[in-house]
Amino acid sequence: MPVELIPGLQARRFDIITDAMYIRPERCRNVLFAEPIATVTDALVVPKGNPNGLHSYVDVRDKGLTFVTGTGFQAVKLAREVGIAEEKTLQVAGYPEIVQAVKAGRADAGSGEYLGLKRAIGNDDRLELAHPYTPPAKAGYPAFAFPLNEQAAVDAFNAVLKDYLGSDQMMESVGKYGYDKSLLPDGTTTADLCKE
Repeated sequence: MPVELIPGLQARRFDIITDAMYIRPERCRNVLFAEPIATVTDALVVPKGNPNGLHSYVDVRDKGLTFVTGTGFQAVKLAREVGIAEEKTLQVAGYPEIVQAVKAGRADAGSGEYLGLKRAIGNDDRLELAHPYTPPAKAGYPAFAFPLNEQAAVDAFNAVLKDYLGSDQMMESVGKYGYDKSLLPDGTTTADLCKE
């Protein structure tokens, strides 16, 4: 887990956390975060053409459809909060199983983190991510993290990051991993996220 990296950084076993840890106020007390490198939400996988017209968890709930997500995923809690019935919520091991459940018709829609679902779908032309989509929770903002006494390094990193984010060079490098322009930072700053 990313939080286990913080003690290693504090003990100077390494100089930077590049695991794209989410910026959270409690973590800001222990590390210095660079500016966000992405805006990450969950996604909704549906059959190609989105035959049920699903664009949110609320749509799944209101249409009484079956929903699938990973055991222990945040989507389990979010589905419950939105009001998707327990008997309409299927929990499986992970992304491949979410995709398989929708493909096989055992579920009408599935949810998980955007990149995880996008990778699991791959080139399967029987599935797609619902678009437009309204996520049930606010986005997460991953960033690189530095020791608390490395403000100069963070400032230098941010200066380079500003020109790199969204550049052709970046998109060519990370596109093969599923990162696309929809994941680019939305303008929310590290300072904003650290004081919430």
